[in-house]
Amino acid sequence: AGGGAEAGFGAAGGGGDLAAMPPSAGTSPKKGKTAEEAAYSGRVRAWMGAAKAGRVAELAAALGAAPWLLTNRSEGTAEKQLGNSALHWAAASGQIEAVCWLLSQPGFDVNTCNQGGGTALHSAAAHGQSAAVEALLAAGASPSLTDSAGDSPAHAAWRRGHRHAEGLIDRGALAPAVRWGGSRPPARPGGWEEAKMAGNAAFTKGSVPCLRRAVWSYTDALLLLPPIGRTEAEGPPGKEQPASEDQREQEAVLRSNRSAAHARLCQFRHALEDANAALALRPEWGKGYGRRGTALLGLGEWRQAEAAYREGLQVEPESASLLQGLEQAVHAAAAAELV
Repeated sequence: AGGGAEAGFGAAGGGGDLAAMPPSAGTSPKKGKTAEEAAYSGRVRAWMGAAKAGRVAELAAALGAAPWLLTNRSEGTAEKQLGNSALHWAAASGQIEAVCWLLSQPGFDVNTCNQGGGTALHSAAAHGQSAAVEALLAAGASPSLTDSAGDSPAHAAWRRGHRHAEGLIDRGALAPAVRWGGSRPPARPGGWEEAKMAGNAAFTKGSVPCLRRAVWSYTDALLLLPPIGRTEAEGPPGKEQPASEDQREQEAVLRSNRSAAHARLCQFRHALEDANAALALRPEWGKGYGRRGTALLGLGEWRQAEAAYREGLQVEPESASLLQGLEQAVHAAAAAELV
């Protein structure tokens, strides 16, 4: 399905001393294969098996003996039609230590594609491996490349219901040098206000692609916003001063806006994270409690959602949106107790 690594792979490859792989790979050559071909196939299977199982020591030993394994795409094995590299397999199975080790190898291309046009980021996304998604994004994996089915990594996650991994991809890499660097980087906005306006415009349009752009733009704005305790004119951090109310409000609004975009995309864990961050900055803000309530409703936490709306109403007793949310939470909790 698309470019992601297949979910049903087994523990191919086994253990053993990969660096000293015997010519027969421990078995007699299959009919039609030479001893040399059988040894090649056995070494590749062992390499891929170590990646799937996260056996980093075996990967290191194998690569030391056969550096060509790093760029192998399952050639010589029954999985050659998939064309997965070791990084694809490690990412799909959530072997984060193996993922990080492979990414650390000199000259490794994080955007190497398999036969279906999918990158390791597609594989991690398609299997809901959030830690692998974060590591790959930090290493410069492109969130915009599409596989032969036309899926971006975020779409690969979305089609399989992996909302947390999807939301991480929608936010993108958080290191400025990675996010706005590379050979084909997205344009760096002129400032946080420009990014916020772009996010607002995309959010208003309301389609899924536009909501994804809104999450990206609000993340741009948060990265470009001067850290709390400094202003843009102050330059590099020194002795930080207490945050101004204006700074807190700016970040809280951005967090609230991104929470709303995540919620519209049904990425409720991310929506809750941003709502809580907004409330930490502005504890007396009714809208923040509304964002928290919406996220908790999406997560099926009816009573917690009810509590969030009640807290918000203590701050803004006349808020129509909070009253409506409270009614929805109460009804949902009652219905759940009847089941």
